[in-house]
Amino acid sequence: MPASYSPIILSHKPTNEVSMDPQVQAYIDSVSDERRELYLRLEARLMELYPDLSVKKSYGVVKYYRGKGYIYLGYWKQGVSLYPGKIAALEEFGRRHPEIRTRVGTIN
Repeated sequence: MPASYSPIILSHKPTNEVSMDPQVQAYIDSVSDERRELYLRLEARLMELYPDLSVKKSYGVVKYYRGKGYIYLGYWKQGVSLYPGKIAALEEFGRRHPEIRTRVGTIN
């Protein structure tokens, strides 16, 4: 394992273990409006589905990953965007949920 690897422990959850990377926590805390609440709900769902995810800041947003699979979560001025690693999954999501806006590589 790389020296920079550490398991994800979300600091906004009660824990006695190591906290999240300060850069990641600063990014999550960088807004205080409804976007943060949505971000935290999405993050909690990801961790519920995949409790062994690792996390790091990458490309200016937060990357949640396990093995070769990953998803990015990031703020934008009108909400939170998800950037899935698989275009086929995004296309399937768009077919199942036409009411939610998708673009090349993102769900807004």
